[in-house]
Amino acid sequence: MAVKKVSERLRCWGWARSVGAALTLAGTTVVFVLLILPATASAGHAPYCEGDNTLRIMNFTPNHAKAGSNQAVEIFGANFIEEATNVYIGVGKKQVEVTDWSNDGDNTITINSIPSGATTGKIVVTSSSGMDGCMAISKKKLYVDGS
Repeated sequence: MAVKKVSERLRCWGWARSVGAALTLAGTTVVFVLLILPATASAGHAPYCEGDNTLRIMNFTPNHAKAGSNQAVEIFGANFIEEATNVYIGVGKKQVEVTDWSNDGDNTITINSIPSGATTGKIVVTSSSGMDGCMAISKKKLYVDGS
């Protein structure tokens, strides 16, 4: 009889209260903690590269460039000397490889010319670590004119 009364009460309280009440009735007190973090709350940009050489793009300048031009774009980040092997503008089907770029140190890459087929998109730097998907993707887009 007591079980029937408890189950009727649990239906009235809703699912969350039901679980808490059932666990309390079983003699166990449980505390639920739910952390909701933004996607950017991580220790770098996943996926992580081998060792401690996770690629990172912090910023780039300028924010606009013209497709097919010799305009330089500087990318600022981390671990470029150890890891960077390819640079792209765009993600997915509209991704275009940048063939004219230079590594100016561990924290800077310079795109020396914008490919003629480039369109507005995020900048992607891929890794030499041999891990699939080890890359850095900029948070903001490079706006490409004339594409």
